[in-house]
Amino acid sequence: MNCPRCGAPVQQGMEFCSACGMNVSGASPPPASPQYPQQQATQPYPQQPYPTQPYPQQPYPPQPYPYQYPPAQPYAPPKDDASSVGKVIAIVLVLLVVFVVIGAVIFYLFVASVEDLVDDLPDATTVTVRSPELSSRLINGTWYWDATIVIGSVTPSATDVPWRDVTVALRAGTGPTLLAPTMPRVNSPQSYDDAADGTVDVEVWYADADRDGDLTTGDTLYLTGLTTEAQMGELELWLDLSVIGSCTLPTNFP
Repeated sequence: MNCPRCGAPVQQGMEFCSACGMNVSGASPPPASPQYPQQQATQPYPQQPYPTQPYPQQPYPPQPYPYQYPPAQPYAPPKDDASSVGKVIAIVLVLLVVFVVIGAVIFYLFVASVEDLVDDLPDATTVTVRSPELSSRLINGTWYWDATIVIGSVTPSATDVPWRDVTVALRAGTGPTLLAPTMPRVNSPQSYDDAADGTVDVEVWYADADRDGDLTTGDTLYLTGLTTEAQMGELELWLDLSVIGSCTLPTNFP
């Protein structure tokens, strides 16, 4: 018999297993293991070999190489660097000489043209006047003064200055403008402002001594309708936006 614990063979009559020491005197023999019928061995599924087909190889047509090498050039010995540098320096020097000559010619022509222009410019016109003479008028109970100013000289004497190009301005001694630059009219005493509109305006007139229409020595300016505000006033004669003459009115109006 065999030991029910370890399965070791136990001799008949022995109470304990010599292998594991189990008491086998009262143990019943283990049940026999069931016997299963043997199954018939299965046959493996036959493997059919697949025929291998060769992959068709398509021949590639030969392609021409796109790059074309240039033909070989014959060997040329290197140039002499010293001769090249000498040529460059010579060219630079020639260019400098040309530029200097051109600049000198341009400068000479510019200076000559400026001198000709200055020579062609007329001399500046200047006018001197004599001291103003005052006369008074009583208009509507108010005293007004008229100033008579004689042209002393006009330089240069050969200059023609038309009266129509002359304007006259008057600034009060305290600063404000009493008469903006105004073209004088031909003197006409009967046309002086007599306060017909209630006020008397400052007006400017001229008398052309030689009746040629030009500002010349001996001509006369008249300022009419002045008040005491014009005392120490500055009278200015203008031509082409430039003052060509001036005078100062008396300090006290009689």
